[in-house]
Amino acid sequence: MAIEAAAAAKAWGRLDLRFPMVFASEFQNASQESGLGVEELIAIARRESALSPSAVSEVGARGLMQLMPSTARLTARKHNYRYSRSRLMVPSYNTAVGALYYRDLLTRYEGNRLQALAAYNAGPNRVRRWINGDMSAARWVDTIPFKETREYVRAVMAYNVIYRLKAGKPAQLLSQAERDYQY
Repeated sequence: MAIEAAAAAKAWGRLDLRFPMVFASEFQNASQESGLGVEELIAIARRESALSPSAVSEVGARGLMQLMPSTARLTARKHNYRYSRSRLMVPSYNTAVGALYYRDLLTRYEGNRLQALAAYNAGPNRVRRWINGDMSAARWVDTIPFKETREYVRAVMAYNVIYRLKAGKPAQLLSQAERDYQY
């Protein structure tokens, strides 16, 4: 895969190799259905699976967006999709269900991407326990108890900026609401 090849070649400046736009039609369709940006969705998949549709994690998450079968089943039912575990490996299905799940998290967290991404990685119940109401965005991310989730949130936010800049779109790391929120 291009991402691994770029890393092996130490081609750190080759953003075209490190941040490829693969499965463009699948991400575009998922974007249109969910109302989310293509760049944000591919940033999640870039971190989750290194854009490999056949990825399966040690805990059983599957496909580009690394969906747990139970989460995918609930999301599919909620949005009137026919659930099939085997279809989690199909890019069009995985990106569609993954985008809808992420949109559900954004709705739950009132559009706050930091919280939604932390929930995508570590689960919504954990995120609720991590919010004290007295921290800045940077401090909150720095104090997420799981290193994997801290790194995940940072990476996806940065990847989103990179993909947006590559697409010639304006990009900012945090929205004003995310900067103003007390975590």
